[in-house]
Amino acid sequence: MKKLNMNSLALGVALAVASTGAFAGTIAGTSAAVGVEAATTGSLVAAGGVFEIVPAVGTNASDRITVTLSDGATFADGSYTLFTSDGADVGNTAFTTVTNPVAGASSIVFRSASTVSTTAEYVLSSSSAIAGVGAGFTVTLPSLAAGNSVNLSASMSDLGGVYDIYPGVEIFEYANQFSGAVSDLADETIDVNTNRLTFLNDGSSDDIALELSDAAVANGVTLNDNDEVDFVLSGDMSGLVSVALITTETNGANAVERGEFVVADDNASATFSASASDVFGTASSVIRATVDGETALTTRTFTVKADLNFETETDKNLVAEGTPAGLWNINGLQAKVAHLTLNSSGFVSWLKVANEGTTSAQINADIIYTLADGTEGSVDNAALGTVDAGGVFTVSEASILEAMGNPEGIVDASLTVTVAGQTNLIHLIAEKKASDGRVSLPVYYNISGANPRNWVQ
Repeated sequence: MKKLNMNSLALGVALAVASTGAFAGTIAGTSAAVGVEAATTGSLVAAGGVFEIVPAVGTNASDRITVTLSDGATFADGSYTLFTSDGADVGNTAFTTVTNPVAGASSIVFRSASTVSTTAEYVLSSSSAIAGVGAGFTVTLPSLAAGNSVNLSASMSDLGGVYDIYPGVEIFEYANQFSGAVSDLADETIDVNTNRLTFLNDGSSDDIALELSDAAVANGVTLNDNDEVDFVLSGDMSGLVSVALITTETNGANAVERGEFVVADDNASATFSASASDVFGTASSVIRATVDGETALTTRTFTVKADLNFETETDKNLVAEGTPAGLWNINGLQAKVAHLTLNSSGFVSWLKVANEGTTSAQINADIIYTLADGTEGSVDNAALGTVDAGGVFTVSEASILEAMGNPEGIVDASLTVTVAGQTNLIHLIAEKKASDGRVSLPVYYNISGANPRNWVQ
């Protein structure tokens, strides 16, 4: 009977003994890939290949051959044999198993039942292989990280001790089957000329693309509908009408909307779960944020996270929490005045806006405030005036109060001021004046992102 040829899961391993005491044996073969995810439970059974020992000297009765797996791997079947072969056909076994039981053992010891000639090869076979053929063996693989491997080694000994050693050779190499990365960032610019309701060119949506890859290793996980990918988009969700997941092909064709994210009550994140077989079967997964066209937008940054939630294997993080996913800029300056006290007897507060540009610029503000009785409120995109080109404009306390509806009593207010001019040509000063003099208040500018400010107080 002819020996089976090795296939993608079979490993042909040859060991040669130079001479007694020479320790010159070698093992040759190719490694099979195993997915880290499939092995996370520590119970993945994979097929090894044909394992052949080719001694240079005959084996005497009672000589022993020990076959060993590394790194916690164990033999999976309940019985194993070493068949003798003349290089073409496999005959009956000339060895008996000393190790008992062998299922779950990391080493198997075989004892020669009789003298075997120097022309014989020894072929390892497990009970799951074809009886008498030596079609390989099965291994229970441990949970190991990507880049690790399981090796196979052997030694031969007689009553005097080990007389040949066969150094370990890699038979399984671990690799990540599933991976993820952000491939396209949010990058829209809020347009002050549409009252901050849309992006430039009347755009209403922005995409964040993730590439989720399946390496399809030989010994890996087959995804089913109960395996899910959990997405979390973090950042300011205000002003959005929807956040949806869309899968597309490489050329952008065959776009399929998989569903909408659920936005958290605090508007700080949005979550969605999709079938893993849907998102890994496409080129990219696009998170599309669409604005409602009614709310004045503010600049913001986004981060994203993606986890693979298996039905049976151990869950895996694909995109780490806090991974940058882009930002929204604005075609103008934005600055924050963290605190103004209004309607207070004895002093007055105001803002001054300087415009070094060559065109006039509209001034708007998002205002949050607290009244003396504890009532809280907010105003979005309130118009506070226009600063001329090359001029300075004063935003009075009265105009700020009017934008808020002229509340009575002391008001504590915080303003995010937007001026429709170039970031480094617009400057903002906040002040208050009482009987004891004038005091400057802090103004905070954005000095990071795609459109940072160079002039900073």
